[in-house]
Amino acid sequence: MEGGESMQDLINFIIAVSAQIAGNLLCKWLYSKKKDDN
Repeated sequence: MEGGESMQDLINFIIAVSAQIAGNLLCKWLYSKKKDDN
């Protein structure tokens, strides 16, 4: 079952990184939209 555990860790890592990137892009997008309104 070691392989399954490492696979789960890898999936968790990918999800965490993806969430971080998505949040970063969302913040940049919202910030640029806010600047365009002014």
